[in-house]
Amino acid sequence: MAGEAWQQTKVDEMIRRGVLALSDGYRVRNVELGPVGIPFVRGGDIGDGGINTAVEDHIRPEFTDRVQSKLTRPFDVAFITKGTVGRVGMVRPGQPQSVFAPQVCYSMTDEPYREALWSPLRSIVTERWRYVRTTRPELYDLTQDPHETVNLADQQPDMVLELEAELARLEAMFRHRDGTAVQMTDHERRVLESLGYTAGRGQAPAESVSAAPLKDIKEMIVFRDRYDKASELIRKTQWEPAAEILEAIIRDVPDYYKAMLDLGLCRMFQKRDDDAIVWFSRVLEVHPSNDRAHDMLGFTYLRQQKLQLSMKHFLEVLKVRPDSEHAHLFLGEINLRQGRHILARRHYETVLQVNPGNAAARKALEALQSAPANL
Repeated sequence: MAGEAWQQTKVDEMIRRGVLALSDGYRVRNVELGPVGIPFVRGGDIGDGGINTAVEDHIRPEFTDRVQSKLTRPFDVAFITKGTVGRVGMVRPGQPQSVFAPQVCYSMTDEPYREALWSPLRSIVTERWRYVRTTRPELYDLTQDPHETVNLADQQPDMVLELEAELARLEAMFRHRDGTAVQMTDHERRVLESLGYTAGRGQAPAESVSAAPLKDIKEMIVFRDRYDKASELIRKTQWEPAAEILEAIIRDVPDYYKAMLDLGLCRMFQKRDDDAIVWFSRVLEVHPSNDRAHDMLGFTYLRQQKLQLSMKHFLEVLKVRPDSEHAHLFLGEINLRQGRHILARRHYETVLQVNPGNAAARKALEALQSAPANL
């Protein structure tokens, strides 16, 4: 190659000329495996730029006709990922022909559950199929339906069972890992939890608290769209039009807790505190650990001078978010009003640890310097 210029060739052109083929591995069945035959190479056999063909499992000779299109040739290259680590290996001249195990693609999100206690989503994609685990399973034949418009789950129950077993096998291999502690905003934490990057405090369960099947997002998306419209009205401080939309949503979906929460906010901003308390309390019937409902109940009761009830709900917030600046600030105020200066000081100090720029907490602490150290 010395002195020769490299030729640039597009991948699709190489595929059209037949000099390049992109393929996944062969989805083998147990009956096809034996101690002799064509080496069956798995992900762990690929690495350091090479392929290990001295493996235990082989495609038995009587099944070789099924794998002809999957057989390796010299200079074939395999790309895989194991977790977040990529591996690459090349078939070297002189190595026996082999067949690669398929490398499925796994994806997940708990966002529907965190959004409204709807079913979380788990999915795998093979060379041919995309399967989505949810309350109403989805199955798409990517070779015939690349845009995933026709759900074949009802027509292909055996394939659903096979892919569900593969999905469960993958999840059984996952390991929990503790990472270095970092400071994150609540929004950042929720996003990372929803994508599975952090364990979180409220991972999606297999079923709802009531043991009823979780709602499928396909059924709920129309209500989510209406909820987004109400949220836009709230941002514009149009409380009553937003409340009308939210009330209509709740009539159709009585356990849509985010709609209840925002309806409570509308009533709170309209100074209709008793109505707000009703809706925030309804949220807790559906989602008992919802910190925002406890936070808003704490604030509303504080505005009504019901200090003990207010304290109860702010303490519930701290069980979910121990570093809640908002809860510590108002617990400081409540304890200060009740003469418990030491406790008030502790809460204000915690506020400043979370946010050193909180002027209200700093002012309260300065005032407490000359106050008696009452419990």
